[in-house]
Amino acid sequence: DGIRDIGVTGVETCALPILSLHAYGLAIDLNPYLNPYVRIGRRQVRPYNPATPGTIVHGDIVHKAFTSRGWQWGGDWKNDKDYQHFDKRGLLNTTP
Repeated sequence: DGIRDIGVTGVETCALPILSLHAYGLAIDLNPYLNPYVRIGRRQVRPYNPATPGTIVHGDIVHKAFTSRGWQWGGDWKNDKDYQHFDKRGLLNTTP
């Protein structure tokens, strides 16, 4: 699955020579055990179960706390889902 960073170092993501939003303090992963990254068409080690307490669900208190402040949730992505992930992509200026 590539390299998973924890946001406190300049770890590259998925072995690509770019820094993740985590490295810039613009992304956070919450409770990955209950909120996994789910790739379409791949077997999941831990399935996402929105009925399990502690799981982030669209519209719950965690989702509202982040999205009301302009963060995007990986569970709202169109295809693959990253239920643990929140980010503020628009704040990173990637132009030189």
